[in-house]
Amino acid sequence: MEIREGKDGVLRTDLEGLKAIQKPIALFLTYQRTTFTDAYRTVLRLKEHGAYEPVFLIAAGTAHLLEREVELCLQHSIAIFTEEEVLLAAEPPKPIQPLVVVADPPEVPPEAAVVADIPAAVPTLEEIVPTAIDRLRDTSVRVKTAIRRRWIWATNGLRGNPRPILDADKTDVYFNDAVIVTWNASNPRAAACEIFLTDEIRTDYLVWNGLSGSAMFQVTSDSTLTLRCTDSEGTALPVAAPLQINLKKERPRQSALSKLVRPADAVIEPQIESDDEELESEPRGLAHRRVLRREPWFWWFQQILKADLRYEKILREINPAIVCLSEDILGPLSGPLIRAARRRGIPSVIVPFTIPNPIEILEYCIKNPESVVQSPKHDELLAAFPHFFTSYKDRLLLRSNPELLLASELSGIGSKTPFISNSGHADRILVESERMLAVYQKLGFPAEQLTLAGSVTDDRLFGGLQRRNELRNALYARLGLPSDRPMLLSALVPDQLVSGVPWCEFTTYPELVEFWVKTIAGCSYNYNVVLKINPRAHREDYLHLERYGVRIAPDDTVDLVPLADIYITSLSSTLRWAAACGIPCVNYDVYHFRYGDYAGTPGIVHVEKMDEFVSTVNRLANDDAFRADLRTSQAADAPSWGKLDGLSLERIVNCFDTLCAQISGVSRRSRKRDRASQ
Repeated sequence: MEIREGKDGVLRTDLEGLKAIQKPIALFLTYQRTTFTDAYRTVLRLKEHGAYEPVFLIAAGTAHLLEREVELCLQHSIAIFTEEEVLLAAEPPKPIQPLVVVADPPEVPPEAAVVADIPAAVPTLEEIVPTAIDRLRDTSVRVKTAIRRRWIWATNGLRGNPRPILDADKTDVYFNDAVIVTWNASNPRAAACEIFLTDEIRTDYLVWNGLSGSAMFQVTSDSTLTLRCTDSEGTALPVAAPLQINLKKERPRQSALSKLVRPADAVIEPQIESDDEELESEPRGLAHRRVLRREPWFWWFQQILKADLRYEKILREINPAIVCLSEDILGPLSGPLIRAARRRGIPSVIVPFTIPNPIEILEYCIKNPESVVQSPKHDELLAAFPHFFTSYKDRLLLRSNPELLLASELSGIGSKTPFISNSGHADRILVESERMLAVYQKLGFPAEQLTLAGSVTDDRLFGGLQRRNELRNALYARLGLPSDRPMLLSALVPDQLVSGVPWCEFTTYPELVEFWVKTIAGCSYNYNVVLKINPRAHREDYLHLERYGVRIAPDDTVDLVPLADIYITSLSSTLRWAAACGIPCVNYDVYHFRYGDYAGTPGIVHVEKMDEFVSTVNRLANDDAFRADLRTSQAADAPSWGKLDGLSLERIVNCFDTLCAQISGVSRRSRKRDRASQ
């Protein structure tokens, strides 16, 4: 494969050179700097290994976000292409009537990639519309059924007790036989509240146990909810009448379905039959197309279909053995690529770059006014697709743009658990540690989708620990630091105040940064204090902070962590690297997100307030016994956070080989022979 210089002086990869490569290709999709950084580590090591030839594919319309990353790849002879380049190199498609885009497409949500309008072959109507019609009809049936089976509340409250043991109330009535109830114990003797669901046949499982809370549950027949209260010894506290919420059927509500999910027969067939002569004289496919495009979800449906077709052509042109993604997200990006790869017998693998914590997504949704459901306009969508919604902090949340969600569902790429990262249709997720495996299992991922392989980052950490003194002395020399001091490393928290946070003691980001840097700089009399800036920021913009006595390192965080004696950051996924290395840490949750990813980790001290941060940093830096105790405790827990044996890449390659053989039916060596014959 050739890296050549174009007429404009810019280095470019020769697409034709891929066909001469006799190794199987691992295709990595990228579209932003955050996910690129972790994928690049894997790509570099994979190229050094030699079993697979890594190739980056930049999603359509996102190349301007990765200009520096493209240069970095080409300097290291790593192939990187934009979707546009690959499509232009492919044979031009036969002229087929394209789908018509609506005049005013909806605003693209942040989590969906910007999709360029690249010409692509469009399948015939017989291939598209019947499937869409069938899905619409199925949706219509589910909506109507749910509305006819709606439940309402009839309550027997705590009558006759001026000071009730329990205060309980329903917060919402859900369709599809789902209800939610909240409660709070007002008796000072209360130790536990329990909520049960019962019917004529059985007593269901314990839904919740706590002094206060909110529980959501399904009912399938006339049932009764019972809420009771006990003291610390398990004795039931006297209540005039235990709260019982009886669920009874309501008469079918007579209301039209929303425009978002209308009955398929009303959407398509009647309009076609009643349109004017010009419409009736058109080919039936065009008539269907003109009717479907009136639906608000159809623009997204069209983008997903276009992406699917683009990836079909791209995969045919590049012919990879395996497709790798950093995450599986909503929208016309990862889902269509996974599906197109599966049609061609190409396995798809997620190499995660972060921890799949649903709270992170929920916090994003609760800050987005369009995700907070405050009116009944989404009732029918909730009835048909209850998994699009969830309850969080006494709010009913919609995962994303309703048109995008519906289009994903109707096109067959939707997730059953959209509030959980990576819960799509990838063939395998490469899990880095026992701790992360437990997280995925708790979230309900199927065992056959998970492989405990470690990560390339683990191998980098392992190498850094093996050469710790040598690498740290070299770093000190580059930064002009004394060679006889231990190292305090801090990864500066990024600015999230602009997007809204649960709570913060600072009103501006510069104020936060100054406090953060001054606090850690207070240890510079006996530590070399090294600061790492977020990869999305520019180091040059923060060099003025060095006047406080810190040094800002340009190195990758993964190369700095194993050299540190103390590590300080805020909710960063890099904390798992320090935990794997047995390094004492301070996790300053300055924005009060309270994700809980590192709860129970013995070597990580969690703080939320300014005074706690100052006192903890000072104690960790100056109290040798305290620091040694944390290090000893974390060293015992370290193996659960990473596989630091230097063999993770080999396990990843073996997983690639196994998937290629299982899914495509073709081994890596066979693919190598096939590419040589092209």
